[in-house]
Amino acid sequence: RAPLEETVALLSKVMGAETLDGASVVLLEPERGVCRRSVTSFDLSPALRTDAQGLDAPWRKAMDGGSPLWVKVGDLVEPLRAEAVEAGFSWCWAWPVRATGEPAGCLVLWRAADEEPDHTCTMLLENLVRITGLVLEREQQERRLHYAATHDPLTQLANRASFFERLQDALDRGNGSRVGVLYVDLDRFKPVNDTFGHGVGDQVLRAVARRLVASVRGDELVARLGGDEFAVLCHSVEGGATL
Repeated sequence: RAPLEETVALLSKVMGAETLDGASVVLLEPERGVCRRSVTSFDLSPALRTDAQGLDAPWRKAMDGGSPLWVKVGDLVEPLRAEAVEAGFSWCWAWPVRATGEPAGCLVLWRAADEEPDHTCTMLLENLVRITGLVLEREQQERRLHYAATHDPLTQLANRASFFERLQDALDRGNGSRVGVLYVDLDRFKPVNDTFGHGVGDQVLRAVARRLVASVRGDELVARLGGDEFAVLCHSVEGGATL
């Protein structure tokens, strides 16, 4: 149950840096815009530790192709080549990571030793990638469970429990600003369900949710309390007239 950062750091330190002699081990998750630099002996430049959009980077090619790739530093494109040479690297090993059967990122090992991965290194890397994928799956599942526990499945708005938790947090902060709550109840919603069916009623609720979200400021929370009841949490309200 350790945090993801700690787990990946431990895996990379033991299996990546110590066992595989990686001078730097980086886990890239481009879809989330995340670069998890797990363990490194160098202060990697942004080009060597990001998704390198627009560059012909080994990790981008490995993720796009779905297969491992190892490239000599001398064959890298600029500015990757110059920065890798300055850091003392000889090879870049890029292994794509999958989670729940889908591409999730790439494990990148920068190595000072001038050698391709042999059978033993390949086996260890595949194990490291597989375990890393399982760790990412755990985090994905936790995010999904948290989202399901805090959001209304029909409208994707915050649910009742999440709304009142956020309201209590706003009241507890007590920074001197007022907090406003708008309660929205739909008139004549029951006849919609009775006449046209619950499918149409659901469409109405989703349309109301979209309109409410489009009508509030970015820091205000729109929630569905249940049925045809909605609420809006407004921060920094000067008075009732501003609601």
